[in-house]
Amino acid sequence: MARTRGPRTATALLERAVIDAFDGGTPLSRVELVQRTGLSRTVITALVDRLIERGVLTTAPPAPRPDGGRGRRSTAYRLNRALTSAALVHAHRTHTSVTLATPDGPLVEHGIDVPWTRPWEEWAGAVQAALDEAEDRHDRSPPYAVVAVPFPVRHPAGDIPAAPSQPAAGHGSPVAEALDRWRRDDPRPRLARMLGRPVYLHNDANLAALGEAHYGAARDATAAIHVSVRHGVGAGIIIDGRLFTGALGTAGELAHVQVVEDGPYCPCGNRGCLATQTAGPETDPSLARLYERPLTTADIHHLLVHNDPIAVRFFRDLGRLVARALAGTIIMLNPDTIVIDATLDHAHPAFTDGLSTNLAHHCPPSHLHDLRIIPGTLPSAHAYGALALHDAGGRRGLAGGFA
Repeated sequence: MARTRGPRTATALLERAVIDAFDGGTPLSRVELVQRTGLSRTVITALVDRLIERGVLTTAPPAPRPDGGRGRRSTAYRLNRALTSAALVHAHRTHTSVTLATPDGPLVEHGIDVPWTRPWEEWAGAVQAALDEAEDRHDRSPPYAVVAVPFPVRHPAGDIPAAPSQPAAGHGSPVAEALDRWRRDDPRPRLARMLGRPVYLHNDANLAALGEAHYGAARDATAAIHVSVRHGVGAGIIIDGRLFTGALGTAGELAHVQVVEDGPYCPCGNRGCLATQTAGPETDPSLARLYERPLTTADIHHLLVHNDPIAVRFFRDLGRLVARALAGTIIMLNPDTIVIDATLDHAHPAFTDGLSTNLAHHCPPSHLHDLRIIPGTLPSAHAYGALALHDAGGRRGLAGGFA
């Protein structure tokens, strides 16, 4: 069973209720905090004093009285954005990682050898233990947690999309069974209670795109597409700095664009998707199979730095495949920037060569003339994406959360 924090939990929950009252960035007085939280004035006074002492809240410049009177308005407070932090729980296919994200960068990443497909009690207990350890080590208590998942999430409701009905959808696989469990019994309310803070669910490719848009390579882009590659092919779409998720939250599912007519069945229910044409959901194991031996990240870097023909061809071919799926989106959306997964590192030149070469075959020259294809600058883009949700309107407009 998962352990709890004991006496600290009640105070932490009350503090987070005060912090969440500032959603939108408007300064609030103690009276307004009482109205928004439902807590007593005495409790609000004590909590505000604690949060000011810790630097989480700061006093705001006095504002005119709403009635136009000449008396002094009550002191107002605002969140100290420089101290904003978020807890990222990244649910990978084979493991889970917990990261404390701050504007200065991720503080720590704690790996857990428990994937999200495991039974709830085992997974959630490991997440809570890792987060407790990270918070104790860095004396930080982020006001909210974001769970990054490798499947689509509906927004703003935050629901997990229904599984396709086709038999080829992977019925009986660990992933399909785990999705069914999460769909029947949404884990977010229980996880929120365990962690003592709101929990939001987001697709991992979308979070990476949001991170690069707010803190990385796409900060000055009008319309940008971030392409995730190394840990699964996907895309996030950013328009005017905001994440675009479509009507049901499934925009950017690049792996499920058909690239081969009447090709193999895909778990999504379609045929010939990009996902059916790649060697696997993650590049490192897929490349290792070509060498018939395990490869570490350092091994792959060594192969690429020394222009090993197999490794270079692998990533160049992958770029060509992704271009075939991405071309239609470029024509329809007309982005000015394509940001390529920063974690590709030394594989970026080969991948980008294949991508740009094949885009030239599938897109009109006018759409490519001013298009920038650039590497991402944030290896921890997901953590920065979780942090970016705190921007005005970010969590309320994009996340499906449970307090």
